[in-house]
Order: sequence, then structure tokens, then C-alpha cells
Amino acid sequence: MVLGFVQNIIAEKIGGVKPKSIQMDFSFVDDKRIDEEDFYDLLELIEEEMKMNLVDHAWRFHDVRQLVEYISRQQ
Repeated sequence: MVLGFVQNIIAEKIGGVKPKSIQMDFSFVDDKRIDEEDFYDLLELIEEEMKMNLVDHAWRFHDVRQLVEYISRQQ
């Protein structure tokens, strides 16, 4: 499941939160626990696992919903 995978990656990056607490409206822009470098690292980790290019499309992903929907459409 794409959402569960993304939740796990984000929770690991942030630290100290449970994956299920990362909701679809979690904002990569507004949440101060993830800076730009962390965001790109997160995308690279997902790219490796999902075998798809996400970094070039980073501008599209303001929240988890947009990222999950993009990945789901590409599979």
C-alpha cells in the first residue's frame, strides 16, 4: 500500500512519531519538521523503492495526498 509506505518513510525521517499519525493532509510545505533537504531525501528513498522519478516532480507535492496519488497513478 502506497500510503503506508510513504507514512513509514516520513515517520522515520521526522523521528518520534508513529507512521499512522502522518495523515493525507500532512504538508511538506508547512510542517517545520521537514526541511527542503529532508524532503528531497525522502523523495529519493521512495524513488529507489518504487523505481520511479519523483525528484524532478517535487514541485507537485505539497502534501502526502498529492504524493500518494501521483505514485498510484504511475504504477
